[in-house]
Amino acid sequence: MFCAHCGGRMTSNMNTERYTVKSTGEVKEKHYLRYICYHRSRKLCDCDGQSVYSAEKVDKAVINEMEQKKASMEKVRPMYDMFKGLAEEFRMATIEQKKMIISQVISRIEIGKGYKINITLNMEYEQFCEGWNGLNNL
Repeated sequence: MFCAHCGGRMTSNMNTERYTVKSTGEVKEKHYLRYICYHRSRKLCDCDGQSVYSAEKVDKAVINEMEQKKASMEKVRPMYDMFKGLAEEFRMATIEQKKMIISQVISRIEIGKGYKINITLNMEYEQFCEGWNGLNNL
């Protein structure tokens, strides 16, 4: 994990909080994990983020993000399976078969001077790539 403010690594630390129960005088301990910005805690840079984050809150937020990402991934799964199948087929195909597979993924190929090639993807494939890139940015 990294600090979003300075880019430094986050380290983990087990913190123990001791308190006395007023009614009984009993001393109790509460243990909890926390994440600390290494750079801020060591004053290695001018990090303007928090120095300490509750691991419980961070972990819940990460799990929530992963559940959202999973839902998005399930939407592109049929396209992924189709293109994965095409990739396997492409690897073993003859040149004629490769041209047929390319025609399913690419709608237009333009060739210019100096063999400059401009490729326009099939809209379904382009949408798949955009969806996949969107998932990576979550």
